[in-house]
Amino acid sequence: MSSHNTDHIDRLQGDVNEVTHLLKDNVEKVLERGEKIEDLQNRSEDLTASSIQFKSRSRDLRRKMCFTVKPWDKDSGSGHHKNETYIMST
Repeated sequence: MSSHNTDHIDRLQGDVNEVTHLLKDNVEKVLERGEKIEDLQNRSEDLTASSIQFKSRSRDLRRKMCFTVKPWDKDSGSGHHKNETYIMST
């Protein structure tokens, strides 16, 4: 083979090596990005579960607060009796 052909083949081999290296780097970056997306998805699912639990607990607390027993002061003139159950306005 002539030196011209050898130089051309060496240059092509260098190009192939460079493209192979770039492809490997890109695959690694895609895998890392996939892991990050999976982590974000897990965090999002945890946050959703926490918000559902918060909503349920706050609703239960609100219901408990709506029905409460309050001793009324006889001197208040409200006309209500002691230990009467009432509904608080929201």
